[in-house]
Order: sequence, then structure tokens, then C-alpha cells
Amino acid sequence: MVVAVIGIISWLGLERLTHLQVLGEKTAVETTILNIQTGLRYASAGHIIRGEEMRIVEMVGSNPVQWLEKPPQDYVGKCAGELGTGRWCFEVSSRELRYRPHLDLGLQPPRPEPGMLSWRIERAAGAASVRIVLLSSP
Repeated sequence: MVVAVIGIISWLGLERLTHLQVLGEKTAVETTILNIQTGLRYASAGHIIRGEEMRIVEMVGSNPVQWLEKPPQDYVGKCAGELGTGRWCFEVSSRELRYRPHLDLGLQPPRPEPGMLSWRIERAAGAASVRIVLLSSP
């Protein structure tokens, strides 16, 4: 009886720990993307102030990490192919920022590649600005 109670309490503790790990990783990823979006807005505003609105379009397809003060932890730079869990990279051929999470973070829309999150800088519709977009399944 005591062993069963200890087993149930341990199982509940592990469930809670997993939930907290997912929440922490999801928060770190979302914060990184929000910081990139802020950097894009700052750079866009700089172009507008200098009267260089046409240069905003040059940001489309660029490496989003350049708009951060410092790269995310575990950023490996440019990559092609396999990426370890908990790692960020910029896939040059597809012009995408990629992250392979440790756990399923439940982000929406669905991932184009199982176990991989991908973003791309695109032009915002009807505006002289750009945005970072989580890519959906084809």
C-alpha cells in the first residue's frame, strides 16, 4: 500500500516537472521570437527615419538572428540538414530560422517538419514593414 502511494506521488511529480520543462522551453522560444520582432521593428523604423523605406524589403529572407543583440543560447549558426535538440540554426537554402525543441511545445500553426520549428522573415501585407512568421504545413 505504501509503495503504491509513493509510486503515485512520484508519477504526479514527474508529470508536473515535465509540464514545467515544456512551459520553460516554450517561454524561451516565444521570448526569442518576440525579441527578433522588436529588432525588426527597430531596424525598420531606422530605415524610415533615414528616408530609406525601400531598404526594408532587403530584410525579407535575412537571418533573423542578426536582429538580436546576441544570438539565442545554443545557436549553431548556418546549417544544412540534421539539428540536435535544443539547438537553433539558420537554414540558408530555405532562408529559415530553425529550432528543434526538446519537447513538444504545442505551438501553432503545425510544424512543416515533425520535431522542427521554422520561421522566416516576410514582408507585412500592405505596409512598409517586415515580420517574422512561424511557418505552417504545406
